[in-house]
Amino acid sequence: GMESLESVCRRMEAFLEDIRALRDTDSLLVVTHAIALKGALEVLTPISRGSWWGRHIGNCAVFRTELRQGLFTEPEIIFSPGMESGP
Repeated sequence: GMESLESVCRRMEAFLEDIRALRDTDSLLVVTHAIALKGALEVLTPISRGSWWGRHIGNCAVFRTELRQGLFTEPEIIFSPGMESGP
């Protein structure tokens, strides 16, 4: 069967925690598919309450977040064809 959306969020949360542990990295590029990206966006913006799942994220979408003092900043849409602004 297909991975549940809750499972995607847990997996992406664990991945983001791994990134948080890389304190000696100035920059990091992460490339993934839309469902994993939506899971990461859900983790990074808990106020969204699931709104990322129903939103279109186009091919080649680019989002940016920064790790400041151990916390990720709110994701910023850099480029996403056909997508309205964030939640």
